[in-house]
Amino acid sequence: MAWAELPPDHRQPLEEVGASQWTVVEETLGVPVHRLLRSAGHRGLGKQARGRLEPALAAWVPDLRIVVFNARHPALAELEEQSFEQLVARTAWHEWGHALSIARCTTEDIANGARLLELSP
Repeated sequence: MAWAELPPDHRQPLEEVGASQWTVVEETLGVPVHRLLRSAGHRGLGKQARGRLEPALAAWVPDLRIVVFNARHPALAELEEQSFEQLVARTAWHEWGHALSIARCTTEDIANGARLLELSP
């Protein structure tokens, strides 16, 4: 639903960087992301990296250009339908922001990272 709510001109940059793909799993994200990476021929995630993903509701996986959602995340458990949809949509937009920032940043942006963070509210 989050994707459908985006205006077409907002979808275009996401499609350009390959961030228009998503999948939903029913477990914490560390192991499924590891499996997805391995099945695509990548190294996969080390134990620490898998552990860092465990509490996440969703994650942008740059090597695969996909957002992975945990449908059984505890934050979703007790929500009514509208709240559930809003939380998932906001999370999707957040992850798409990661995709755009990683794919569209220039070497100058990276070099100016500390200064740009100081300017942020």
